[in-house]
Amino acid sequence: MRFRVIFYLIITVLLNSCASPKAENFRDFIVSQERVAFDIITGKNGAEFQKQEYIINENYSEALKAVEEQKKMFRNITQQIRLYNSDGIEQAGSLKKAALDYYTTLGALYYYDKGLIELQMSHKEPTQIADFYSDMLKKKKKLYEELYRKELLLSKALNRFENANNLR
Repeated sequence: MRFRVIFYLIITVLLNSCASPKAENFRDFIVSQERVAFDIITGKNGAEFQKQEYIINENYSEALKAVEEQKKMFRNITQQIRLYNSDGIEQAGSLKKAALDYYTTLGALYYYDKGLIELQMSHKEPTQIADFYSDMLKKKKKLYEELYRKELLLSKALNRFENANNLR
């Protein structure tokens, strides 16, 4: 009798401690998208670096092209997440939604620079530019605040996902 109980406990612990390879792959994929976004934003030859170089050199038309390239790159991240087959993985839907929301907001934040660049290209009076610029920066600050909320939700969703799939 005692042997059966011990045997049952060992089997139960082993089964519960085994993580699903599909869940691990999904988690790794979601986490890897952070590296892709990081390269877009901070990579030596990334779109953000190129955009800043163009702005510094007052080549605003090329800076706008770099913004459009960033938009495509962030759209690609969200498209890859959307297309990833996560069927049958516990908590994958909420993690996928949180990741999509986060990367969509991150892309919007960096796409917002388009308006700032266009403002630089405009031939408005300096006082008009200052007013527009101030308003745009206030809106950009709100995007940052939204991004922080989305990042927190993504972090929580990832923790729930890992707990549900024994990935800790």
